Amino acid sequence: MPTPKETARALVAAKMQPMAISAKERKKLDAPMMASPGKASGPSYPWGLRLDLDDATMKKLKLRTDLKAGQVVMLTGKAKVTRCEETEDESGERCSCTIQITDLALVPMRTAKARMHKDD
Repeated sequence: MPTPKETARALVAAKMQPMAISAKERKKLDAPMMASPGKASGPSYPWGLRLDLDDATMKKLKLRTDLKAGQVVMLTGKAKVTRCEETEDESGERCSCTIQITDLALVPMRTAKARMHKDD
């Protein structure tokens, strides 16, 4: 079993993938609703990638006053897969799953960087 330090380093080393919806994809999503041609106004990210943290959660994370809109944070979590589904029909094969986040750590970037360098 890896140590917490090894686990943290593995998470930092994991290659993050950009999840933003491209302008082309956004136009496809907006097509039926667009009143006039122009810049797509749909969502920037796919549905389901947003975590909404309520006041009680912010208190648990001890971040009630530390975060400001636009600030970048480090997110580390543990989750349980609660549903997996594979389907196939005339439109092709699809696979989906639901993940319930069970444990979460959220740290402002400056604090995360300081903690990472402190462990070296």
